[in-house]
Amino acid sequence: MATNGFTPSIEPLTNLLANPQSHHNNNNDNNDKNNDTWLFHKDFDNDLLDVPGLSPQVREEILNTAWEYSRSIIPQYTNWTRFCCWVRCMVIGIFVEYKGESIDILESNMVYGYNVDEILDTMLRDRPGAEDMKVEYRAFLLMTAEKSSHRCVCVCVSIFTPFIPFFLVVCSLEILGV
Repeated sequence: MATNGFTPSIEPLTNLLANPQSHHNNNNDNNDKNNDTWLFHKDFDNDLLDVPGLSPQVREEILNTAWEYSRSIIPQYTNWTRFCCWVRCMVIGIFVEYKGESIDILESNMVYGYNVDEILDTMLRDRPGAEDMKVEYRAFLLMTAEKSSHRCVCVCVSIFTPFIPFFLVVCSLEILGV
């Protein structure tokens, strides 16, 4: 495995799950749909708490989706901090697909309480092509927000939408050290 300048400390997924937090959506009605249990690491317990209009149930579902997706594509990580940044990039991406009208990435680096530049700098520091990947991710956020918000119906969105997953593949390979 390539180390790319850092000493890997690979922790198996079973150790990573030693302290998952269980979050129950119990709202005292008999609808099974609202009694789900969401699992995500305790390091994300304070994420998305200050997002206006976001219910606890939707917040937990977004965090769980990002957590489970990240675990499935990166079963062993080499750096916990970078892995957490990756999960937060997924949280932002999922939320943007869900509610794109709520952000304007051209106006602010702050998205749902996250500083996008800080997350990307931490995740990609000292990595080859880091600046290009930052541009790709911001373009992904812009295009996805525009597409899901229906703010504009433009040719640009329809032309570039098929290329959005490219960033996700490239970042996954970088985090894995490939």
